[in-house]
Amino acid sequence: MSRRSKLVALFVVAGIVIWWLGSDTAQPPAQPQAEKPRAAPRLTSRRVLASAPERQPSARQNLPEITLIDPGDEPREQLRLQINPGLRQELVLDLELVVATALAQQVAPRVRMPTMRIHALLEVTGVTEEGHAHAEFTIRYVRLLEAPGVMPGLAKALHDGVAQIEGFRGYLVVDARGRTHEAEFDAADELPEEVRQLIDGLRVAMDQLTLPLPEEPVGPGASWAVMVQRNPLGVVVFDQAVTYSLVEHNDEGLTLGFDIVQTADSQLVNIPDLPDGARVKLSSYAAEGKGRSVLALDQVLPRKNHLEMSSELQMTVSLGSLREPAAVFTDIKLAILEP
Repeated sequence: MSRRSKLVALFVVAGIVIWWLGSDTAQPPAQPQAEKPRAAPRLTSRRVLASAPERQPSARQNLPEITLIDPGDEPREQLRLQINPGLRQELVLDLELVVATALAQQVAPRVRMPTMRIHALLEVTGVTEEGHAHAEFTIRYVRLLEAPGVMPGLAKALHDGVAQIEGFRGYLVVDARGRTHEAEFDAADELPEEVRQLIDGLRVAMDQLTLPLPEEPVGPGASWAVMVQRNPLGVVVFDQAVTYSLVEHNDEGLTLGFDIVQTADSQLVNIPDLPDGARVKLSSYAAEGKGRSVLALDQVLPRKNHLEMSSELQMTVSLGSLREPAAVFTDIKLAILEP
């Protein structure tokens, strides 16, 4: 393989990694300073299992800044999750992705990936006195679905790699305002790197599906902004702003519309295991999307969710003396379907 061919391959891998990690709303923090082990959380008398799982602090999340824009119409009330231990929530998630790449001003054809359908089970093992729900989830199975526009045989070719995540378990810790405090998958170290990246992407996707609620009482038509800076897996730093609007609140729960914007400034991209002499520098990243969710206040994750998002990522890929401008354009759809 020529050096330029290696550069092309490197660019494609780098772009997909940045996109996959940049499409989340979660952030594993920088390595924590040495600290005393945490005491086991105090659970209320409502818990049904013997104890809440003891976890290492490596998966703690930075909490977002939530700002009320408009309190909405009367009557108003303080929105809080009311989760009971023993809750079992089945999830069916569909992820659709279309990718186009450009290298040295040459744009490659758009590639439609097979739809990834993920069946997961979430179980709440306990609730602390502060209202933090500890939930475990399991990837029951994953399917790649053929669809119009997908290269024939691509789903079958990718099946074996994707199937390796079936059976993996993870956990979430979510407070009464829908903010994720912890999120992690228990993945084996011996897994191939591309499978581990997929698992990491699923972890942050699970966090993205939680819906942060404002502190203040709100009514129909209310809106609030959720701001956070993220550094997914230490790869790239970006700013994210999500604006939620309360469309309806009835006995079945909340219906929320939302708009999402992500941006990143120029920076070096920390992609592990790059070849010697290879470097990826992000020039710019911008993404916009919108969606709609239906959330019952006695559930951890929405019953329904639909997100459509487009992004443009500009970067420079270097390998030895070669240096090429590159771009990745993506369209993504993420949905929670009724089981």
